[in-house]
Amino acid sequence: MIETLDELITHFKSHVRKESFKKLRTQLVERRTKIRKQVIQKEKAVSKVLKSTKQISSRVKKWPQFPDQFAILKDGIRKIYTRGQDEMDCAFKDPTVENLHAWRKSVKYLRYQLEIFEDLTESILKDMGDEAHTLADTLGLDHDLAVLEELLHGELKKACTPKQHEILAALIRQRRTELQKQAEEMGPHLYGETAKQFCKRLKGYWDAWQSKPGQATA
Repeated sequence: MIETLDELITHFKSHVRKESFKKLRTQLVERRTKIRKQVIQKEKAVSKVLKSTKQISSRVKKWPQFPDQFAILKDGIRKIYTRGQDEMDCAFKDPTVENLHAWRKSVKYLRYQLEIFEDLTESILKDMGDEAHTLADTLGLDHDLAVLEELLHGELKKACTPKQHEILAALIRQRRTELQKQAEEMGPHLYGETAKQFCKRLKGYWDAWQSKPGQATA
């Protein structure tokens, strides 16, 4: 939330001064400190993570072995790509905070899948992965702004004067409109194929990669 406010002020630096929302920023910093103490000290998050990590480490050794075949990955790739297309269409028709956030998560899943395949081509899939990363970040900032606005109407309502609240709300709406427009332009480019075409293209890269002399097992 602190970074989101800073980004918003920087983006509109020709319209507002950095000091305009000093009280709000101070309260956001205090809120962060309070949450950190709650999570780290009272909820003992670090010890829980260490315990979980040790349990996971022992389970990893028992993971089953799978054949080095594209078919093992195909269903997951098709599912995530199709879900992303469906959620993109849903977000375009009804750009609610929930719909945009759901699309963002699928874009992130696609990005992580593409990272697995980046070594198959010199640049094509890396470029696509970078596009997914940029789109996810764009949708992520939009969601963060929506959360910030929600805090302004609730928990941090007294952190701004009525006039400051009005100005900040207007800036958030304008910035979210810009971000959603960017997402609308990027989305169709990333999801420009059918899921079947996308999987077929990846398989072509996979087959070419596997056929290289001396290629190590994936």
